[in-house]
Amino acid sequence: MFASNTKKTIAFILSGTMVGFFCPIVALSTPLCTGEVHTAPSVRPTFVGGPFPDSEWVYKVYWEKAVMGSSLNIAEVRFQMGRYCPYEPRDSRYCASLGLRTRGLISWVYKVRDEWMTCMDAHALVPVLFHRTLREGKYRKYEYTSFAENRTQVSVRAAKTRTDALQSTPKRYAIPPNTQDFLSGLLVFLHQWQAGHPPPATTSIPIFLGDSVFDTSIRYQGQENISHAYYGTTQTYVFAPSVTSFSTFAHQNPITLWVSADARRVPLRVHLQLKWGVFRVELVHIRPAPAQTKKKK
Repeated sequence: MFASNTKKTIAFILSGTMVGFFCPIVALSTPLCTGEVHTAPSVRPTFVGGPFPDSEWVYKVYWEKAVMGSSLNIAEVRFQMGRYCPYEPRDSRYCASLGLRTRGLISWVYKVRDEWMTCMDAHALVPVLFHRTLREGKYRKYEYTSFAENRTQVSVRAAKTRTDALQSTPKRYAIPPNTQDFLSGLLVFLHQWQAGHPPPATTSIPIFLGDSVFDTSIRYQGQENISHAYYGTTQTYVFAPSVTSFSTFAHQNPITLWVSADARRVPLRVHLQLKWGVFRVELVHIRPAPAQTKKKK
């Protein structure tokens, strides 16, 4: 039997790697508030173009030099985007979902089947509903977050089962204007600059997750031409989140994110440097999102 701290290490690696990739600072930030109004000035982001077309981005998570100098594929991630939103099936809604599954030996040691979903306003790209399901080993958590129309409050229902979560009394938290959820924050980040122009030097987006608001800060590092197994040789924008606490990381700047410099703005690669190794998330495929089938009456 593996020690519990080994399982905790695997869970931290997976959650830290994925959060660092799809919302590159949430897991590393200091909360702005846990129920209190954040009074810092807020500027509404400028969104360029519309939401991404219906598509699915598939990634693999690698533990670099894990086995005799070779990389070990420890997880797979599927990020889907489209118009179909099961919680609010309206034309004005836009949905994005993220699924994380462990693979191979890692799955045998500590099985993870996590899912996140955001339902957004398709025009303003602000979240309406956010749902996350955490199934990690024997741990279970189902959480539903509703954003108020005035954008100043969220209601959260959470429990160990889906039924209990939906029937529970919601907890309400005050949030700053323009607060995003875990997934909508990624889409906001990728929509903030005009095509053909460099990204802003620093991007700050408040993110609500669980019971707190986190102040994201992502620094633009410049452009880099990379060779990518799926995307080919391409020009990318390079970003580095600011880490406020790095006791478990190799240094103060442990995350590097590469985003394609074309109109698609696809996150291609991330490197996360922890004290016990380097982890890489790599895009392996882009395809149309799976068709949604309507339930029979």
